[in-house]
Formats: sequence, C-alpha cells, structure tokens
Amino acid sequence: MGRDPDSDLAVIKIDAGKVDLQPVTVADSTQVKPGQFVVAIGNPFGLANSMSFGIVSALGRTLPASGETSAMMTAPSYTIPDIIQTDAPVNPGNSGGVLLDLAGNLVGVPTAIESPVRGSAGVGFAVPSAIVQQVVPELIAKGRFEHPYIGISGGTITSEIAKAMDLPETQRGALVGNVTKGSPAEQGNIQATDIITKINKDPVKTTSDYLEILRQYPPKAQLSLALFRKGEKFSANITTEEFPLEKAREIALHLLGIEVDEISASSRDKRARPEPQGLVIAEVRPKSRTEQAGIRRGDVILQVNETTVHSLQDFRKAMANVYQGHNVLLLIQRGHYGYYLTIPLDL
Repeated sequence: MGRDPDSDLAVIKIDAGKVDLQPVTVADSTQVKPGQFVVAIGNPFGLANSMSFGIVSALGRTLPASGETSAMMTAPSYTIPDIIQTDAPVNPGNSGGVLLDLAGNLVGVPTAIESPVRGSAGVGFAVPSAIVQQVVPELIAKGRFEHPYIGISGGTITSEIAKAMDLPETQRGALVGNVTKGSPAEQGNIQATDIITKINKDPVKTTSDYLEILRQYPPKAQLSLALFRKGEKFSANITTEEFPLEKAREIALHLLGIEVDEISASSRDKRARPEPQGLVIAEVRPKSRTEQAGIRRGDVILQVNETTVHSLQDFRKAMANVYQGHNVLLLIQRGHYGYYLTIPLDL
C-alpha cells in the first residue's frame, strides 16, 4: 500500500481468505517505561514465529533510517526519534515484527540492532507505536508520508557543551550545528550555534524532542521557534517544507562516488565464475566515501543493502531509497574473498 523509508515502515495488503485474523491492539508507546517487560515476535534467521523476552533498556534513542544510532545528521537527511531500546533478543529477520507488552499490545516495531557480529548483542531498537499510528494511516491513504523539513542539523546541549559556550550548565535544547542553504531555517535567520528551546508551545530539551515535535507538523505548517543566540533570547517564524528526497538522493550518490558496470563475459571468465554475478566497480572517485572505505577499481559488488545485484537496473533499484544521511551496506568480492562494508553517506 505504501512505504516510508525514513520511518522504516511499510504497509502490505493481503488477501486473508478464510483465515480468521485477530488484529493486534496498539498501545500508547509514550507510556512505556525503562525496565518494563516486553516480548519480540518475528522471523529471526528465517525461523518463523520466534518469541524472545526482555525489558525496555532505554527510551528516546535516535536512529538514522539506515539503522545505526546517531544524533541528527546533516540535512537533508532524516532521523527516527523516540526509538525504544530493548534487550529482548532481536536478530536479522525480526524487523517488521512486533514488540509487545505483557498484555499482548503493540508498543513498537523492531527495526535494527547494534552489534559487531550482525547478531543479537542485547541492543535492539524498535520504532515506537506512536510513530506507527502517525505514519501507517498516511501510507494506506496516500502511499507515502510527507515529512516536514526546515533544514537544520545539530545535537543536544549537554552541561559540558553549555559550559564551553559560557552558558549555565543547566541550559538544555537542540543545538543547531548546520543550516542548509536556501532552507526554511536560513530564510528564518536561524544560524549555527543557535539553541532551539521551544517549537510553538512545546518545550525542546533534546534532539529527540525537536525531531518528535517537528514530525507532528505537515509541510507548509507555520512554526514559531524560541531560541538562544549568544545568551540572548529571540524567536524565528518559519514555514516547513516537504523533505527534499530527490536532492538527498543526488547527494548520496555523489558521496558514494563510484561508477559500476555489468561484468563482461571475458572478465567473468578471469574471475572463474560460471554464472553472471555482481557489478564491477569501474571507477572510484578520489576522496569519496568508497575510497575512504578501501574499495578499489575492479572490486565486485554482490549486494546493496542485502539485495543481490546482477544488473545496472538492480543497482538503481537498490539505491532508489538511499538518501544523504543514510548508510549503504555493500557486500564486496575481491579475488576469492567476500566482505561487508558499511558506507556512511553523511557530510
């Protein structure tokens, strides 16, 4: 029915036939507390209907749609706010399943893990049900979710940062690190090192607050921001825009910095592979993210974000939902060896 890569959510319509399905009851994730028991049900490693048990480890994490924890990325990019962290074992295949409270109510949708071995290390992440309830109806009605955008990036003010800026150590807010040229924020005279403390009537104490409040407004919404600049209060009136996906995609491809080609029969013979497989890297732009990751001309890409690529068309499809601020997971073959590399596409 629709998908939203920047919330890592999609809606699939099925024909249930004569199967008597019982819809899950959606709980209010804003009421979830650290230490609360939760159950994850999914398809880890292809093992259908697997259940795991644990607690809510933390709340309010932020997660780029690529699936790694971070603060706000450089715009235009998107970060999912208020992510639920759990130690209920979550593995590849749990994504898109359910995270339930002990009454069987949905509190989140598992989406990612933090692990050095691509398996459960006790740090799993779930999109909260509050975001599910916000995004899913739009996907059903329109096939897409329109994210608001004002064009800033930054992070949360901590006591250490406040002290370094000669502010009271109790000062909190979202620190503006960068303002995108031509964005609503620039038009509203917001500058780097400004501190956002309120959006309309809602207080902003952290980056997660900023993201969660902003996403409640549609494109073309009028916002009044309360800010500090060099210790002085001021306000800015801005109008949100729709998140510029095309521009973010172009920047991501530029940052990746490679040209690929299909493997010719002659080069395939040299690699002793009887079947067509992968795309050969024809060029690597100097100082690009791929060069920094150690990728070389002549390496072969077998997968992009866990999708096997046999042709240029496969590659374009796999890259279609990759934007600036995301990461790209590549499976590379060099000689007889294959290995995974994660390429960050933030500035």
